[in-house]
Amino acid sequence: MKHKILWLDDLRDPVRHGFPNAYWAKNYDEAISAMSNYQFAGASLDHDLGACADCERKGTHIGDMLTPKTTFYGHCPHAKSGYDVICWMEEHNYWPEFGVRVHSANPVGRGRMEQVIRAHYGRNF
Repeated sequence: MKHKILWLDDLRDPVRHGFPNAYWAKNYDEAISAMSNYQFAGASLDHDLGACADCERKGTHIGDMLTPKTTFYGHCPHAKSGYDVICWMEEHNYWPEFGVRVHSANPVGRGRMEQVIRAHYGRNF
């Protein structure tokens, strides 16, 4: 099966968000491996990709996921983010033909990612 879109998100299922044939990477390592092996036509990326396994076991950096205010992963200094994926893309000049979008609810992370994307694609990405 040919994947046209790389979907990076630790929680959200791409099928439920309108991407039934997306390649679903749930963390930095999976995304980098996929991009190293495939050329995607587009990508949709999240910023916050959860906490590392050790912090998850300890319950550190994790909200209770029951309400919008408590549904979060705080910054885990051990886990890489969607911003790290964008930096890899920039370093390796890996830019899908039809663009990269950010679907993160994290406004600061989204802004950092979009700044790098804009630098490559221009004002309209």
